[in-house]
Amino acid sequence: MPFSFTLTKSCSNNVVEYQALLLGIEMALDMGLSQLEIYGDSQLVINQLLKEYGVYKPYLDLYFRYATKLIEQLDEVFIKFMPRNENRDVDALANLYVVLTQPHNQITKVVVCKNWAYTPIYKKKTYIQKERNQLRLSH
Repeated sequence: MPFSFTLTKSCSNNVVEYQALLLGIEMALDMGLSQLEIYGDSQLVINQLLKEYGVYKPYLDLYFRYATKLIEQLDEVFIKFMPRNENRDVDALANLYVVLTQPHNQITKVVVCKNWAYTPIYKKKTYIQKERNQLRLSH
């Protein structure tokens, strides 16, 4: 299931990789999945998740710990490094972004979800519950 997200603030490539990872895991958990295959093109992030590399930057440690907490909620997880040139789906999404951001005379409508993944779980569930309650009240 291809999804595209736009991060609204500047950040490092490693933060982008963690954001994509976190959003994907959160979506899987929201769908009730218990098994997940994770393929990433960031050697650093994948090897940190596999605990082959340490996490030495404090700002990445927050993402790592949150990802680990999310992964613990799954029964079975397979994690593998896959270079972008070997992953046609990721490459296609990246190329689509480049094409869509180029000025041209055609109007293209693409729905983009703007979201940051790193939110403590207890806050996220409370927020989701409030949103659901508001939807029920408005119907």
